[in-house]
Amino acid sequence: MDVKDIATTQPPAAKGQDVFTLAPAYKSADKVTLYKVGKKSKFLNHSDKEVDMNGIKVPVATSEQLKEMYDADPSYAKFVTPPAGYQAPWAKKA
Repeated sequence: MDVKDIATTQPPAAKGQDVFTLAPAYKSADKVTLYKVGKKSKFLNHSDKEVDMNGIKVPVATSEQLKEMYDADPSYAKFVTPPAGYQAPWAKKA
């Protein structure tokens, strides 16, 4: 797995903008899970700080990463809170 697929170096989006956030029920210190976008698996950091996972630094999830996850599959919608009025591509098909 390519390191750029594991983590992004973009800083989290500023608060108060139309941003995607991790749903409060899924925020957790030092928790990292995998999700898929197409055929690529990626790490999602549930914490508000960088997590070291066996030598791999997984940065805090960015709004862009959460949007990518949210748009990838309807089953991920429970993990992400989208901006008000946002409609995912999969919701438009239904």
